[in-house]
Amino acid sequence: MAIATYRKLIFLALLYVLSSALVAQEATEPSTSTDSQASQEKGSSDGISIDRIRKSSSAIFDLVDGDSNGELTIEELLQPPEELNRNQAMRRSNAIRAGFPPTNTRIDVFEASDTDGDGALSRTEYEERARSVRARSLELAFHSIDADENGKVDLSEFNSRVDRLAEWDKNEDGILGRSEVDRDFWREANRVPGYSRWMASSRWGPRMRSWRSRR
Repeated sequence: MAIATYRKLIFLALLYVLSSALVAQEATEPSTSTDSQASQEKGSSDGISIDRIRKSSSAIFDLVDGDSNGELTIEELLQPPEELNRNQAMRRSNAIRAGFPPTNTRIDVFEASDTDGDGALSRTEYEERARSVRARSLELAFHSIDADENGKVDLSEFNSRVDRLAEWDKNEDGILGRSEVDRDFWREANRVPGYSRWMASSRWGPRMRSWRSRR
């Protein structure tokens, strides 16, 4: 009886050891996976991530593309969908400003406000002059991106500014480090859709601003 009891205890002890080992393994696997992912993210974010900016730029395009046909027109930009609520309309408006920043072209306020071209401003045209100037600025920005001049901007044209930004990536690792950027880069970066969003959300944003202040 004592021997049977002894064998039973040994069996239970072995069973406990094996089950404990399995539980320990399962507990460490997610942690290892998380640590690995965190390590990869740290390595891929030690600078300006071109891939993340491209994804952010594409997200801006999708938000502005109300009919989801993969193309933007100036009419589509100036006439927001009626079904948008206030918050959606504000997000879309901010996305348009981010995707189509003003160009350096000087805008004649009177000419932009004289929408009927009669050489005089009516009361309505005068009161709407700020909106008319913004619309003209948007048109100029739109045409500067419309490379094939077909009156439409597709995703490749919209993201072409990200492609230009990638030209600074000398070692082609997808990350722009401090040694790879210069004063011309910062001027170009501010016109890239998604860059400002990346700068605001990235934990490396403050370091990027520090880099820029030293240039």
